Amino acid sequence: MEIYEKIKEIFEAQGIRRHCSEFHGMIIGMMSSNGLNLTSDDLNVWIEAYLGGPPSPELASVIKAVLEQGEESLGEYSNFEFDLALPSDESQLHEHVIALSAWCAGFVAAAEKSGLSSESSENPMIRETIQDFRRISEISEDIGESEENESDYTQLREFARVGALTVYCETRTKKI
Repeated sequence: MEIYEKIKEIFEAQGIRRHCSEFHGMIIGMMSSNGLNLTSDDLNVWIEAYLGGPPSPELASVIKAVLEQGEESLGEYSNFEFDLALPSDESQLHEHVIALSAWCAGFVAAAEKSGLSSESSENPMIRETIQDFRRISEISEDIGESEENESDYTQLREFARVGALTVYCETRTKKI
C-alpha cells in the first residue's frame, strides 16, 4: 500500500480531519527546511500541534516510514527517486490537483515554521520555490478533465517534486 493510502486510512479510522497529502508535505517540508538541524523533538512538537495531540502508534509508524523514505529518496545518493504522496492514477484530475495544492500548503507551512519563507530566505532558489509552492497551494477551483489540464497538472507535480529536492539539497549545502 502506498504511503498516501496508509495515511488516508489512518486519518479516516481515527477521525483526523486533515488532508493526507498536506500531512506528507508538512513532514517533507520539515525535513527539507531544517537542513541538518531537524530533531525528533522538533518534529514531534510540530506534529502534535498539527494533529491536536500525540500521534497514535499506527500513525507514528507511518511518520517513521515517511522520514526513512524521505531520507532515502531526497538524500545525496538517492538518484532523485523522491515522490509526493498523492492519490492513485485512477483518481479524478480534480482530486489530484486538490491533493497537490494541499501537499504544497503543508510544505510551505513547515518551511515557514522552520524560518524559511519566500521573503526571508537568502537563497534565491529556496525563496522562489516557496513562492511557487504558495501559489500552487492556493489552487482550489474545480479542474475539468482535459488533456491540457492533465498536462498542466503533470508539470506542476514534477515541479513540486523537484522543488522539494532543491530545498532539501540547498539547506544542506555548505557555505564556502
